[in-house]
Amino acid sequence: MDFDVAVETLRALVTILIVLYLWRVGIREQLRAQKGWRLILAGFSLILFATLLDITDNFPSLDHYVVIGKTHTESFLEKMVGYLGGCIVLFIGFTQWIPLVAKLRSAEIELRNKAAELELTVLSRTADLLKKNEELQEETQRLTEAEIQVRQLALYDTLTRLPNRRLLNERIAQSMAASKRSHRYGALLFLDLDNFKLLNDTHGHDVGDLLLIEVAHRLTTCVREVDTAARLGGDEFVVMLSELDEDKGESITQASIIAENICMKLAEPYVLALQQESGARTLEHRCTASIGVTLFIDLDFSVVDILKRADIAMYQAKDGGRNKVQFYE
Repeated sequence: MDFDVAVETLRALVTILIVLYLWRVGIREQLRAQKGWRLILAGFSLILFATLLDITDNFPSLDHYVVIGKTHTESFLEKMVGYLGGCIVLFIGFTQWIPLVAKLRSAEIELRNKAAELELTVLSRTADLLKKNEELQEETQRLTEAEIQVRQLALYDTLTRLPNRRLLNERIAQSMAASKRSHRYGALLFLDLDNFKLLNDTHGHDVGDLLLIEVAHRLTTCVREVDTAARLGGDEFVVMLSELDEDKGESITQASIIAENICMKLAEPYVLALQQESGARTLEHRCTASIGVTLFIDLDFSVVDILKRADIAMYQAKDGGRNKVQFYE
């Protein structure tokens, strides 16, 4: 009897736990609305009721807690009704619940498949976007390089890589504005190579271009970072000196030192590498320059006027014997 009581008690506890679990889960409105849930809960409740009747049969002292079934026959019938009714109700409940569970599983599988497809689509789109981004970066880089090339062509001399007339005019205007603010003088040096035409006529324009490139290189080594060396065209170069001094005499001295240094630097021998059908050879050439210099401060003169004054001084230097520096007077 003790074993039977233990089994019945264990079964009752398990059934109580199942009923409590179903009730707790059924608190959610979505589950309460599902078909079969109430029937399953009712079926387990009937089985629990019958199990409790079995327990009271084994304890005569608990008979007064049982409302119906005073005889063994009535008590047996009550238990049969509880077990049989509970099983029938459970069967009906599960027949309604199982198809719903299958449908939910099918929906879950379908959602997982769609999620996998969506993930593949996202990965594919991401790969496409990354590829497009790389293409866009390459195109941006090409446009940037093209912009730099256009700027080089628009503002720099293609042969010597020095600023051309357009950029020179802009920098002269900037230097004049800065001169007005700082009350410091600026200077413009106009250079023309002596007897450059003879080199072109004798050895050709390719050799002349080599000389111009070397002249440009020497000019850049003679000026400061704030200064500008430019090529106007042909054998004409311009050097703009900025922020010299507030005193005119001191500014003339500074400009004269730089101009004389340029004149000596350009007078040094040139060793030009020639490429001919017979083979490569070198040509040593000597070339001098005539330099005209003019000072400027604030905005009293235009850029054209300043260039014209330096040009006049350069021709005065040529008339004075070439290879010399002449200030505008």
